[in-house]
Amino acid sequence: MTLLPKLLYLFRTLPVAIPNFALRSMQNSVMSFIWRDKRPRVARKTLYCHRRQGGLGVPDLKKYYQAAQIASIAALHIQLDPPLWTLLEIPYVHPCSLSSIPWLTPIHRPSLLSPILTHTLRIWDSTKYTAALISPHLHLTTLMGNPMFPPAMDTTHRYVLNWQRDLHHTRPSEEWGSIWNAISRCSRNITTQEAAYKITFKVKITARKCLPNQSFLIRPLGFTDKVEVSITTACDCDCRDEAEPGACNAQGNIVCGICSCNKDHVGKSCECVTGGKTNQELEQSCRKDNSSAVCSGAGECICGQCTCNPNEPPKKIYGQYCQCDNWNCEMFNNMVCGGQGICNCGNCICNNGYEGSACQCLKSTKNCKNTRGSICSGRGRCECNKCICKEGYILPFCETCPGCPSQCPRFGPCVECYIKQGEQSSRNCTHACPSVTAEKVDQLTEETFCREKDSENCWMQYALRENDGEDQYTIKYTLKRECPEAPNVYAIVGGTFGGVLLIGVICLLIWKCITYITDRKEYERFEKEKQKAKWNKNINPIFSTATTTVQNPQFHGEE
Repeated sequence: MTLLPKLLYLFRTLPVAIPNFALRSMQNSVMSFIWRDKRPRVARKTLYCHRRQGGLGVPDLKKYYQAAQIASIAALHIQLDPPLWTLLEIPYVHPCSLSSIPWLTPIHRPSLLSPILTHTLRIWDSTKYTAALISPHLHLTTLMGNPMFPPAMDTTHRYVLNWQRDLHHTRPSEEWGSIWNAISRCSRNITTQEAAYKITFKVKITARKCLPNQSFLIRPLGFTDKVEVSITTACDCDCRDEAEPGACNAQGNIVCGICSCNKDHVGKSCECVTGGKTNQELEQSCRKDNSSAVCSGAGECICGQCTCNPNEPPKKIYGQYCQCDNWNCEMFNNMVCGGQGICNCGNCICNNGYEGSACQCLKSTKNCKNTRGSICSGRGRCECNKCICKEGYILPFCETCPGCPSQCPRFGPCVECYIKQGEQSSRNCTHACPSVTAEKVDQLTEETFCREKDSENCWMQYALRENDGEDQYTIKYTLKRECPEAPNVYAIVGGTFGGVLLIGVICLLIWKCITYITDRKEYERFEKEKQKAKWNKNINPIFSTATTTVQNPQFHGEE
């Protein structure tokens, strides 16, 4: 497809965000060209699927647009000979580094980013987990130029560029299971510049059973320093804690300083009622589906319910699984929802008088009304003063559906009922003609009309027009029908007999002609052979005539 490279070029070079309705319009144009303005015969999921997976490989322009934007994320990490356009972005992200911007949370990013980078980051944030670009359990962040890591903001020192936030043990062990679920955070308590920088890591380690003494190394990527951690598990607790009233929410006892909860209660203070569920089952109730992160990676699962992370007002994360926020919506004029609406879980709820996916249009139906004053003919919706028709119907007013099957056979019984009723009441036809307005005329003047056979094998003619709305029709019909005449039995029998007789006579004449011609040729050949023969005129001695004369000796003549 020669059009795709041109679109990809536009996706990469346009300095503005392409709204979703524009991408849908381009996709619909491609589909209309493929199906010749008719209704698609194959599901879009199959069309977009790759040929190796049994699809047809039709490009999904929205995903191509997202891929073109996300490709720019890799360019932000190029240190040697970076693209020239990245140099233009550096003043907008100062004092942070470009490579740290994608890995920062939206609330920690600089507020005055360029519109192009803002839009690219918005697509990156919305697709990096859903498209499985990175694991929701693996958070990589950049140290150099990261405002969340103060030492890295000092340009006189060189630090590692990448830091792995989730620590994982590199040596697998069946005894360890999940050795820890660790998250490292840079301490805010930094010493003065004269002293060496001191960084404190908090590591939480969980052992599922008593283990022998072991040790492992922690060495951040890019650092030469390492820390050896020795682990000793206290399998026996020799504590004698005194019972405290109200401790552990009266649902457990303090053992060695930790609440030992009663059955069906869990939590640091035994505050959660499990209802017979395990910790894994409670955590699963905080996932939207099996492939999503706990609380969508934007909250904590407490007692089987998500508690979303707080944000600086007016930003807010909410939802049963913390899957919604009020800032990741389509932007217009570098403002969320164009500044004329509220972002609700990825969709803009526009203020009165505005509409569109980004509230970018004034609400108006002037260009959506047909000649009868109906908005989109009742078969679509008006958005941004332009009709968005239902499948099959075409612009500008959704009046016709070229790819829809003909409705003429459907209304054949209805028209037959009206014709047979004639001048009588047509109330009996309402069951066969729902949502139909019938009109009898003497002669049809429409250029195109339906022609169908009734139960008596007669041809009916009627004009069918679709009214505004869904499944509303007007029928103009005439009482005249074209019925075939009854067959003439005598003519058929006589014609058949005469035809057979005529064929017989013709066959006899042909046979006679052939016989005459054959005999004629044989006779002529005989005459030629006769003329060529040479006959001897001498008398044959053994020849005797055929006449024998016998005389009666007793006869003496006539008496």
